[in-house]
Amino acid sequence: MKNNIQQKSTSEKGQVMMLTVLLLSLAFSLTSFLAGSIIVYQVRAASTITSAMIAVFAGDSGLQCGLYQQIKDSAFVCPPGNSTYMTNGATFETTVSSTASTTLIRSKGIFRDTSRALEASF
Repeated sequence: MKNNIQQKSTSEKGQVMMLTVLLLSLAFSLTSFLAGSIIVYQVRAASTITSAMIAVFAGDSGLQCGLYQQIKDSAFVCPPGNSTYMTNGATFETTVSSTASTTLIRSKGIFRDTSRALEASF
């Protein structure tokens, strides 16, 4: 009878060990998945911020083009079609409208799927 009890105890220890390994594997897998998801989210957010920054700079270039045309050289024309492609792939679209007392310059910078608009009036 004593020998029978010892065998049962050894068998139960193996089951506990297997259950522990299974639970630790599950916890490790879940932690790895969550860490991976957070990293992907952070990389995506950083990419969006970079695109927005480039779009703002492209819009600023369009605004400066319009200001140069209005202040320095009225014969100067912003590049054809009011849409200019820059070397980094960004574009800007500039529109200038004038009334008797106010000039309004609007510029929209576009990079990938992000666009940012700037406006100046004087």
